[in-house]
Amino acid sequence: MDFMRKIRNTGLYPLWFVSAVLVSLLAVLFGYLFIASQQYFNGNLEKLHDSLQLNINRRLQSEVADAAQFINARYHNAEQVIMTRSQSEVMQAIEVMNSLYRQNHEKVPEVELKTMLLEALRGVRFFSGRGYIFVADQQGKNLLLPLQPDLENHILTDLKDDHGVYFVRRFLQVSHSEEGRGYVRYRWYPPGDRSEMQDKIAFIARFEPYNWLVGAGDYVFQIQEDLQQEMVDRLQSIQFGNDGYISILAARRTSVRLA
Repeated sequence: MDFMRKIRNTGLYPLWFVSAVLVSLLAVLFGYLFIASQQYFNGNLEKLHDSLQLNINRRLQSEVADAAQFINARYHNAEQVIMTRSQSEVMQAIEVMNSLYRQNHEKVPEVELKTMLLEALRGVRFFSGRGYIFVADQQGKNLLLPLQPDLENHILTDLKDDHGVYFVRRFLQVSHSEEGRGYVRYRWYPPGDRSEMQDKIAFIARFEPYNWLVGAGDYVFQIQEDLQQEMVDRLQSIQFGNDGYISILAARRTSVRLA
């Protein structure tokens, strides 16, 4: 009270009062600015978080879409893999046969020469060991079938798949054609599984000296399985931070986690 009386007596009271009001106003102003800046910062932080989450979601969708497109492309490419490789193997086999024929047809009896030609192809393998060369004559008699030699020297023209395709007859049609070569699509039982036929593609070409048909092929699903590791390696390269990954769910309820 004495302090206030002294201020009033000295005439400083108005100045002190104004100063106190100014300090109070500044305190209120700074408090408001602080609260406003915090709200602005929090609002921007939330917007940034939403923007980052949106970008992450978009990237996830893009990567998954690209992965699905890659898988579909590779699976559809399985048929082209069969067609290209089987044609290459058949044409190489015919080159070997032609070379042996030129070298020996005037020196070796025909029966012995035919056996030589067939046995030269018996051990040929491709498509991870599944692929082989088969040979038949123009009557449909099987001359070389490495995986089922018990069927050699049997006529197989009555074989048909579950869609009613007499595929050995199709082989003969291709070899009889003007080009003497082409592809045949049919279905047959995979090795070791007689429960269900699967899609298969074969390339057929004619061996001119004896008018034989020479062929090779494989099952589409097995080439697709061969391509799975390539697809897994591709998808494994996709990363989402430290813990992000893509899962592949198979139809048989198994899954692959790509970390």
